[in-house]
Amino acid sequence: MMDVHRSSGSVRGPRYGTQRQRLFKDPLMTTPEGLRRIDIAEPDVDQADLTTNQVTAVRKALALLAAFRGTSRHVGLSDLARRAGLPKSTAYRLLADLESAGFVEREDSMYRLGLSLFELGARVGFNRPNGLRDIAMHDLSQLYVSTGLTVHLAVLSGNEIVYIERMQGGQPTRVLTIPGARRAASCTALGKAILAFSDPADIKAVVAQGLARKTSYSIISPQRFLSELKGIRETGVAHEREESALGLFGVAAPIIVDGYAIAAVALAGPTSGVTWRSAESRVRSAADNIARLIVMSTNGLPPLDE
Repeated sequence: MMDVHRSSGSVRGPRYGTQRQRLFKDPLMTTPEGLRRIDIAEPDVDQADLTTNQVTAVRKALALLAAFRGTSRHVGLSDLARRAGLPKSTAYRLLADLESAGFVEREDSMYRLGLSLFELGARVGFNRPNGLRDIAMHDLSQLYVSTGLTVHLAVLSGNEIVYIERMQGGQPTRVLTIPGARRAASCTALGKAILAFSDPADIKAVVAQGLARKTSYSIISPQRFLSELKGIRETGVAHEREESALGLFGVAAPIIVDGYAIAAVALAGPTSGVTWRSAESRVRSAADNIARLIVMSTNGLPPLDE
């Protein structure tokens, strides 16, 4: 089992427990004492005042916003309605409301997400000043400059990873990812690095949902997957060998705070022409330094809002 050293002392291996606090792991989860928290005023509305129709309309509008997930910049009305499972007339009416509020923008017959969503997204804890992305940016930039490979920062959300940051490398193999995009955790070095230092319950849940097959190299055997996680706990490094996309190789290291992975850093590029052994050392050092900075930030700095 690997030793994980932090500024507050030394933590040996993952300390599992059902009551552990997950730092930065999922924006919907409660953050522990000491981390920056976004305080959002509760609307002064009695739950009884919300009619069934109003709640249904909100859910439909949220389904429309979720239908924009993907890499396409513009999406047509028919596609949005189909993805959201709504009649075109309903989708059109709700999109008009969302457009008036600035959450979507229309260009001819096509729609795209609006600036109001960008403003809200910038308030997510990961993106705020002194948040995970801000703290990690220097080390991510150093990785990019020193390797020329694509650099990723991601967190775990259920059985998927969510990219928080990406710096596209200049290698021939293009890595088609964007911040906010999701991928199956079991098929990525990032996901495996985080899961290796997660609660057993989290790992069990991912396996129970079925391991995704994205290519013929994807690991779909639970026994083999769990064996790989064990190896990652011993070495502190995870690998991706064409498991999410053919021709793509990756190496990731978990960002560990108090014995648990809150995120992971990765380098991605082609399967050949890269000294991946050197990349392993660089990505591990970057993850360790980001973890150290997070501990310093949460223990020693006042909230920036004060």
